[in-house]
Amino acid sequence: MKNWLPRAILLDFYGTVVEDDDIPIGEICGQISVVSPLGVTASEVGTYWGDVFYQLCSESFGAKFQPQRDLELLSLQNILQHFKADLDGQMLSQILYEYWAQPTIFPESKEVLK
Repeated sequence: MKNWLPRAILLDFYGTVVEDDDIPIGEICGQISVVSPLGVTASEVGTYWGDVFYQLCSESFGAKFQPQRDLELLSLQNILQHFKADLDGQMLSQILYEYWAQPTIFPESKEVLK
């Protein structure tokens, strides 16, 4: 029998290898809750955003496929309008995108991946 070596390893990335994006999402939701005239909490903003983002992702396949970054911006623009928050969606989106580009790795992940 030949020595078997894997050609690929599939991993759940967020929450396993790197930290989830809870911190930047919390910051964005906090900013929205502060400027919204509707008196909502950051948690309420986050719940609504999650629902909108999930729906957009669920509809994004086949001919309707859109990259996650585009869906994130669409969902963010939706929540800004929904909560009447006068903030720059592009600027807020950039906060999250920068985190996605370089998420915080768990200290033990480097050793495990070796």
